[in-house]
Order: sequence, then C-alpha cells, then structure tokens
Amino acid sequence: MVAAAVTAGDVFVEDAIAEHNQPLISKLSEMGVQFIEEENGIRVIGPENFKTNRCEDITTSRIPNRYASTNDNCSITSFRCKLQ
Repeated sequence: MVAAAVTAGDVFVEDAIAEHNQPLISKLSEMGVQFIEEENGIRVIGPENFKTNRCEDITTSRIPNRYASTNDNCSITSFRCKLQ
C-alpha cells in the first residue's frame, strides 16, 4: 500500500481486508491516497502529487502472525508524517 502511495501507482492488494488495515488506510487517506474496496481485496491509488518528504520516519518490523495457521510473520509499518 505504501509503495503504491509514494509511486503514484494503482495497485490491487488481493485478499486485503480494510478493517485489518484501518490505521494505515486512515493515515494514507489523509495524504491523498485513494482506497477502493473490491470483492477480493483493496485497490490502492496513489496521488500524482504525493510528496515523499511528508514522511520523516518510516519503519517496518517483523512480528509473529498469531492469526495465521503457520508460523509466518507479518510486518508492521509505522511512519511519522507532516501533512501539508
């Protein structure tokens, strides 16, 4: 989702569930990113005028995925942004 935002991309994230991604969707929406919930996932459309300097600190870390049936990990992305 973040990659689509900063590259002004149009990306479909298959099997994504909006409720599970609400904090990220909320912050990116404030920055002009569009989200369209579709039947099998979420379409993310980054704005043409997205400025990467709005985000000062982007951190991605791995955490155990307690909801998966395997021992797969999922990632958490946090960022501190200046809204202009």
